[in-house]
Amino acid sequence: MKPLCRLAACCAGIDDPDSWDVQVLKQVQVHDPIAFHEVVEQLKSKVFSVSYALLGNASEADVAAQKVFVKMYHTVGCVPQQHDLVKYAYRLAIDQCCVELRLRHLRKLFGWLTGGRSMSDPNGMPATDEKRVQTLVFRGLSKLPEKERALLVLKEVVDQTVEEIADIMDLEPAAVRRRLSAARQRFRTVCD
Repeated sequence: MKPLCRLAACCAGIDDPDSWDVQVLKQVQVHDPIAFHEVVEQLKSKVFSVSYALLGNASEADVAAQKVFVKMYHTVGCVPQQHDLVKYAYRLAIDQCCVELRLRHLRKLFGWLTGGRSMSDPNGMPATDEKRVQTLVFRGLSKLPEKERALLVLKEVVDQTVEEIADIMDLEPAAVRRRLSAARQRFRTVCD
């Protein structure tokens, strides 16, 4: 039988998931590397999925996810005890991807100054229908404003509820519903 790590041993008798978050957060806040490693293992696929959906590039998403965890390690002490680590990770991922998208746009605009090329698709035309649809979705998302893109990704890709998105984005649920409706309409228009 695999031995329990210190984090698992600490949380073994806890039935309430909110209490589990508090215990994990306490250990991570004192920069316990084993606890933080466990948090990274639990959240890395979620952070990567959001980053990939927002950036549309696996290598950029991987770099963004790494930056998210570095930032999380240094700022987790500022997270209130009752705050959900998953929501905090999503917020950091969205913020980091917005920064990456701004930098991508600047490199695209000013790439000619440094001899860089534009950010066009290096692979040319996709070979399969699935790849074409994926390319169309990423292009459609890339034309949306950052906040609308983040809302659509959280709702349609990550499958968060409106209330969870409101909590992550620090908005009222009614505002999330309105913005999601507008984002979906703009996405349809862009893709048509």
